[in-house]
Amino acid sequence: MITCILLWVVIKYLPVWSTTTDQAIFGEKYSKSQYVLGPKSTEWISDSELYVYAGYAYMLGQDPTTINFEHPPLGKYVTGISQLLFGNAYLINLGLFIILLVMTHYLASILISNEKIKALVILIFAIQPIIFSQLQFALLDMSFTISILGIFVCLHRKFSKAWLKYLSLGILLGMVAAIKYPIPFILIPSLIIGVVAFREKQIQFLLFTGLGAVTVYLLSYTLYFYHDHSLVDFLSFEKYRYVWWTGDRTMPKFLIFQNLFTGHYPAWWDGGAEQITKEWNIMLPALFSMFVFSFIWVKRKFWNVLIASFGFIMILVYGYASAAALSYLTLLIPFWLVTVGAVVEEALLIKSKRQP
Repeated sequence: MITCILLWVVIKYLPVWSTTTDQAIFGEKYSKSQYVLGPKSTEWISDSELYVYAGYAYMLGQDPTTINFEHPPLGKYVTGISQLLFGNAYLINLGLFIILLVMTHYLASILISNEKIKALVILIFAIQPIIFSQLQFALLDMSFTISILGIFVCLHRKFSKAWLKYLSLGILLGMVAAIKYPIPFILIPSLIIGVVAFREKQIQFLLFTGLGAVTVYLLSYTLYFYHDHSLVDFLSFEKYRYVWWTGDRTMPKFLIFQNLFTGHYPAWWDGGAEQITKEWNIMLPALFSMFVFSFIWVKRKFWNVLIASFGFIMILVYGYASAAALSYLTLLIPFWLVTVGAVVEEALLIKSKRQP
């Protein structure tokens, strides 16, 4: 099944992946964009185009705080590596997509035993336009989702050495923080790691998690320190960025729910004009509705509750943080599908027991 899905996406996006990415075009566009000229800009550069330009510039040695300082550099390094290796900034998305499907399968295996239901979960996830359409762009959502799915898989897995488990969790947590600006999105994964550590009576090993996370996060800024910046400079930069993110912002909250149920929302940066999500389809609100029902009725086992709670709490966090784009659902859809799949499996088992 996965082979058929991959064959389909390769055929669909081969024209995008087989074309050389011209960095000069993105550089010219960036120089005239809102990021450089502000209200005097003559070009509007999208997030994807910005990440293509930034990632390649980082790979050439540019200080990552000078271009798109808003988000950490790790996810953009992936795009830059793709450009250097293949001459195309988007081809690496195929590898990310494969890893994303595999990690979704591992997440499903935590709650679901029925192989057919697990296969259906993967299929429904893979055919979502909001997911596969990202294969033609340089966005951060796939690598971000892979890292958080890795945290859940690592938490559930049995390790021979507890310190190794929590160090691995720290590395994954550091990757999460180094891909997207971590406040407030890092709080829920960190809390979940703490809950599992408390449950397993391994609180003392959280030191390894903290060390791993801080190390990976700082390593993602190696080029910043290479440009003669100190740790004190970095702390000042982080303070500046925090003020930038939490300052006088005009974005309305909870627009992601309007986008989820209708496929459009008011663009606050453009006088309230309607922003249309082309990838929207009726399956998205239907899936969310089924997830909410499943969240209420899910079997009250630890991992069922943990996974379902993450899928529910994170959309509230996204809503409060004014994350309106449906690409943010890349992270949530695996948790919604797995929760629904677990309830379906439970219902089938109950039905089979009732049959004479």
